[in-house]
Order: sequence, then structure tokens, then C-alpha cells
Amino acid sequence: MRLVAAFDKDSGEVIGEFSPVLKGASGYGVWESFVDSRGNLWVGGDINRSLGANGEQRTVGFARFAPRDVTAPSTPSNLSVQRDGSTDKLSWSGVRESGARYQVLRDDRVIATVSGTSYEVEHTDGARYYVRSIDASENFSASTGAAQA
Repeated sequence: MRLVAAFDKDSGEVIGEFSPVLKGASGYGVWESFVDSRGNLWVGGDINRSLGANGEQRTVGFARFAPRDVTAPSTPSNLSVQRDGSTDKLSWSGVRESGARYQVLRDDRVIATVSGTSYEVEHTDGARYYVRSIDASENFSASTGAAQA
């Protein structure tokens, strides 16, 4: 059995990416659903299997679907670029989010993803650099202002 659609609680719009697979022994389906105070969707009924992050799993009566993290991380700050011969050395102040990574952009194109707060690249005349952070849920921050060597 497939829960056909879920709706956003604020806008009432269908959430297209939410398409859980639930299976029941007798085919009676879901007879109850509610959203708790933490935003978890609970469904209950004739459910004995569901499709989870690690594949199909045993499910007894109820299944919980946690809300997806959609909050962007903070934007890095203090981006600076220093030219050292044929190399541009970038450095910036990191963000506080645990496990944050950083994308380095040159002229609006991603050239690297790093876990530290510095990066070296071959110099390109007139290049403009930006940095943005990425959290564990693959949410992106805004980009820093442009910096040039």
C-alpha cells in the first residue's frame, strides 16, 4: 500500500517528495494519522512493513516520519584572497554547525568542497571567489561577498 499524498501543514500544498511505502498484512491500510508537537507524522493501521532509509523494515502498527531538515546553515564570513606567485590562497571564518563543509566558488562555479577554512588554487586573472557552507542535510548557506586576489 502507498500513502498517496501528504500535505504541507502551513500551505496545504502537496509535498511531492514525500512518498512513503507502507505494506499491510490484510490490505486494510492506514486508519489513523496525526502530526505531533515536534512535527513528526505518525500513521497507524494495518501496517507490518515500511520502506526506511536502509530499505524495507518491519513495522508494527505505527510508522513515524520525521520532518526533513531544511534550515540553511550560517554563511561563512571574512573571506580573503591573497596571491602568492601563481597561487591564490583563500581563507575565511567558519560556521558553528557541527560537520559543516564549505564549497569554494570561482566566478559562480563550484571548484572545490572542503572541510577546513582555507583553500589554495592556481591563480586566474580577474577571478572572483565566494564561499558557502553546507550542513549534514545538504542545505546550502548564502554565499559570501566576492573576493579577488
